[in-house]
Amino acid sequence: MMKIEAVVAAAATGLILFSGCATQPVKGTAGGLTQTTLAGNNYKIIKTGVKGESTGFKFIGIPITSPSEAEAKANMNAAVGEDLTGRAIGFVNQTEDRHSLWLILFSIPKITMTADVVEFVDKK
Repeated sequence: MMKIEAVVAAAATGLILFSGCATQPVKGTAGGLTQTTLAGNNYKIIKTGVKGESTGFKFIGIPITSPSEAEAKANMNAAVGEDLTGRAIGFVNQTEDRHSLWLILFSIPKITMTADVVEFVDKK
C-alpha cells in the first residue's frame, strides 16, 4: 500500500513541477482607432461586461493553432445578444488579457477581451 501512495505522490509532484500558468503583457495595437467623447446624453449603454475569448494549442512549444484577437472580438459581439448591424456602437473600457495554461507537453494560450458596449445617439 505504501508503494502505491509513493508512486501517486511522485506523479502528483511531477505534474505540479511541470505545469503552471503564465501571463504576458499586452502591447499597444495601432488598428482602426477613433476617438469620441462620451459626454452628457450622446450615448446609451447597451450592455456592460461583455466578454469574448479565443484559445489556441501548442505542443512542446510549437503553435498548432493560435488564439485570435479577431475571434475574441467576434465572440464579444455575439455575447451582446442583440443585432448591432447598422447601429453606431462602440466598445468602451476595453481590456485584453493573454493567459497560457502550461501542462507537461502542451499549453493552451487564451485571449480574453472584455468591454462595455455603448450606442451613440443624437444629442437632444
